[in-house]
Amino acid sequence: PANFKAIDKLINTSQSTIGQIRGTRLQIEETLNAYNAIVGGEVADNRKAYRQLNKNLNQTKSQREKVRNHVAKMEAAADKLFTDWEASLDDISTMDLRERSMERMNDTKGRYDDLLAAGRAAGEEFDPFITYLSDQIVFLGNDMNPAAISALEPDAKKLNAQAEDVFSTIDKALEDMSNYANSLKPE
Repeated sequence: PANFKAIDKLINTSQSTIGQIRGTRLQIEETLNAYNAIVGGEVADNRKAYRQLNKNLNQTKSQREKVRNHVAKMEAAADKLFTDWEASLDDISTMDLRERSMERMNDTKGRYDDLLAAGRAAGEEFDPFITYLSDQIVFLGNDMNPAAISALEPDAKKLNAQAEDVFSTIDKALEDMSNYANSLKPE
């Protein structure tokens, strides 16, 4: 039994997940830039900028949920592929071929597990970052005067440093996922 459909499904769900993660990364950047513009005193109308910042934050949270949904689809596709592959091993009567197929399956599954771990690591950094950003946005919403905005400068520095870590982890996860998806494609 050929696993072409299961492989194609995993490739397609992986690529779709990659697209969602890229979109989320861009949305995070847009939200962070809007926040930095307010804290940096670069906006003419703080209230208007704040309303846009809130929209950006909500879009970022929405993107995160889309990523979670895509990851769940990718996991289901991977489970199907590896379950079918393992079941088909009994159909190979030549012991050497069966063992090599099992080795390739285990190698492929191991690489998949590694990329899933990288994606989870990105998610684990993302959530506290968004919480910290959200807290600062609420703080701003309660007090938009220059002294309150200025009081956020140390927090903004910490937030931006945290963002660099999040971006680095997301970029690594994207690279790993792209490499994995490409390794599954037929030549």
